[in-house]
Amino acid sequence: MGNSFERKKIEAFAAEVYKDLTVRSPEEELENFLDKCSDYNLTIFVSCFVCHDLFGHSHPERLMGDDVELFMKHADPFLQTAMLQRSLLS
Repeated sequence: MGNSFERKKIEAFAAEVYKDLTVRSPEEELENFLDKCSDYNLTIFVSCFVCHDLFGHSHPERLMGDDVELFMKHADPFLQTAMLQRSLLS
């Protein structure tokens, strides 16, 4: 039996996490994103699976411009899931 959550609660949680307004460039945004992945033990997963699948290499920190946005679009659901799971265990 799985847990069900209202969409608004999940969106509000995600908005809290990503309200850092100091991020200026895609590269800075990527660094911030990868730091969050590290906090949730997802670095190897998003590097070896998401980045490699999209770009043929496992080095997301080397991405620039539109590639950053593409990578984060595909990797973000995994981070959101990890964050939600940790919040449920707290």
